[in-house]
Amino acid sequence: MNGANPASTRNVILFGDLSIAYDERVLVPREWTAMQSRWAAELAEEAPPGPVLELCCGAGQIGLLAAAATERSLVQIDANPIACAYAGENARTAGIADRTDVRCSDIREAVRPGERFAIVIADPPYLRSDETDRFPDDPLSAIDGGTDGLDVVRLCL
Repeated sequence: MNGANPASTRNVILFGDLSIAYDERVLVPREWTAMQSRWAAELAEEAPPGPVLELCCGAGQIGLLAAAATERSLVQIDANPIACAYAGENARTAGIADRTDVRCSDIREAVRPGERFAIVIADPPYLRSDETDRFPDDPLSAIDGGTDGLDVVRLCL
């Protein structure tokens, strides 16, 4: 993976039926979040045509699993370049890189004027800043939602 730190430990986890690579600089994929993927895939059956948008994608597992189940294209956004690199790698490994667009950007700048999405998935940081020390193994950028925990949630909305 480009940009990998030699001191980083690359891991791979099975997420649904996808192999997802990550390291300690991105949030460890949580198995229970696959429920978000399944829900998005169910919604896609009735949703209008259009791509899936995943905000705060991290290593990309939630959106990738949903896109793999629906055949829809996927736009993934994260501000962390390491997370974006993993999301791109994971899209290639899943065989859906040709319909996945990973954008490494601030949420406010990532969506292009006039773009519309059939489904939006978001798993933003939601912990209050003063609570992040409860999760010392998680990267701060992936869990710190600001003073009230809702800073990134508001951006997503």
